[in-house]
Amino acid sequence: MTVLTNKINKKKLNKKQFLGAFVGACVALGGTVELCGVNVVMAAPADHATQQNTTQGISEAESFLTKGIMLAQQKRFAEAIIAYNKAETIAEAKDWPALIGNVLVNKGVALIGLNRSAEALSVYNDIIHRFGTMQNSTMQLIVATALFNKGNTLCALGRNKEAIPVFDEIDRRFGNIKIPGIQIAVARALYNEGVTLNGLGRKKEAIAVFDEIIRRFGDVQIAAVQEEVIKARYDKAEGIVTSTNAKPSIIASALVNKGVALEEFNRNEEALTVFNEIVHRFGTMQPQDAEMQLALATALFNKGNTLCALGRQTEALAAYNEVERRFGTVQVSAIQIAVVKALYNEGATLNGIGRKREAIGVFDDIARRFGTVQDPTVQEEVAKALFNKGITLGELHDRKGKTAVLKDIVHKFGGSKSPTIQGIVIKAQQILERVH
Repeated sequence: MTVLTNKINKKKLNKKQFLGAFVGACVALGGTVELCGVNVVMAAPADHATQQNTTQGISEAESFLTKGIMLAQQKRFAEAIIAYNKAETIAEAKDWPALIGNVLVNKGVALIGLNRSAEALSVYNDIIHRFGTMQNSTMQLIVATALFNKGNTLCALGRNKEAIPVFDEIDRRFGNIKIPGIQIAVARALYNEGVTLNGLGRKKEAIAVFDEIIRRFGDVQIAAVQEEVIKARYDKAEGIVTSTNAKPSIIASALVNKGVALEEFNRNEEALTVFNEIVHRFGTMQPQDAEMQLALATALFNKGNTLCALGRQTEALAAYNEVERRFGTVQVSAIQIAVVKALYNEGATLNGIGRKREAIGVFDDIARRFGTVQDPTVQEEVAKALFNKGITLGELHDRKGKTAVLKDIVHKFGGSKSPTIQGIVIKAQQILERVH
């Protein structure tokens, strides 16, 4: 059976995951690790022999680098530094900038592991001074990583005001570069800048930085960048929620974003608590303004989705139904979208737990009430509802009814330019062809 549902993207994002984003052929930006209270990025070993000239000795240097990284991962930092120093000596003698930079980034991390943060800062400054003007992407990523680790090290030392211009420097130097590894570095730096500003009590500036991350990176299809966007949404919401002078509707909208961010991190129980808080705090206000109505409708809708994700379908049905009960007659477009999506998910949930006749009733209600609404998103929900009605009729052995509904979809939506609706039309046509 094909069931089309509205889902929030729930990719599991680990805050310490490795990025695996290779730049050039020389260096990969690793995930953040916490050492002695400092979140730093390690540079992973890569194939330096693919540089312009394969030179004798590079394998030996890389072996020492790899050995150092393995020792550091075992928290044997003093031994790791010995290996890095050997790799650095060979690389310096042969003048291999990419390998030198890679070794130095990891040496800085090992020094932090030994609580030698001042020496680590010196290493990062050396990288920035020596390689900061190089324009190839490999060296830019190394410099960006050094700056990022420098900023985090300054924060760990309580030198937060000094850290802010360091994070800002990453954006200034590399903010317009579209290479994935560097985009990750920039997004991470901006997020840390926002967190640092917030920690200094500069909430408005912090929220402005979080807004910048959301605006610039919201559509970037890189998982590690999206992690920073989700965290920015969450922290922006926290900043607004704790503000004493924010309007209730703005606080409610911020809480919705906080809940959605928690969902994105698969922290569904916490997300559910947030959505319940919105309904409890603002649900009895009889809101007249559309912004508050939309926040409540979205909270209830996402509450239903979260309950489904937790396997609590019966409670989810009540949440979806509540969206329709409260806001079903509101004619504001954004709220109509929330209502029709909630109704569709109610139908899909009923279908999923075997209450197929009730599901068909909900799908019919969607088509009757919203069939003439011209909003493209609403029309997508109508098409999905009709499709699922047709499939469900077939499961109930009503082949005639199924065929009639699928033909109706092709007739009504055949000329639609919506990719989603066109996909549904194609599926309907394929099923009709098999029937005949």
